[in-house]
Amino acid sequence: PWRTSSGPQPSTTAIKASFSNRDNRLIPGQFVKGELRLNTLHQVVLVPEISVQRGQKGPFLWLAVKGRARPRPVEIGPSAGGLVAILSGLSAGEIVITKGQFALSPDAEVSTGGPTGDQGSAPGQPPRPPAP
Repeated sequence: PWRTSSGPQPSTTAIKASFSNRDNRLIPGQFVKGELRLNTLHQVVLVPEISVQRGQKGPFLWLAVKGRARPRPVEIGPSAGGLVAILSGLSAGEIVITKGQFALSPDAEVSTGGPTGDQGSAPGQPPRPPAP
């Protein structure tokens, strides 16, 4: 059995575990540094958690396709640091809508630029520079 709690730093987690210690090398309450790798995902796209919507048929994203909003069902994976892994349903380079999704309907006209000049970016791609 194990439990976690947030540590003083974002990358620090306290874990309480029970396991064999026959040679008595570990003492109760001792602090150790280690890495717990549960699963490593390869070739997945990460998107902001806030962009994932949940509908009657499961999770979906709104995409900007040729200036129009298009819903896309996706399979989501683990999340961390405000990002969620998209296991299927999205390819690198597609533009995910991350603001105003609650007011969208299929085929609604959308713009990838905002009042601040932010042009957005596609998952797996570097952010686009602001418009001049």
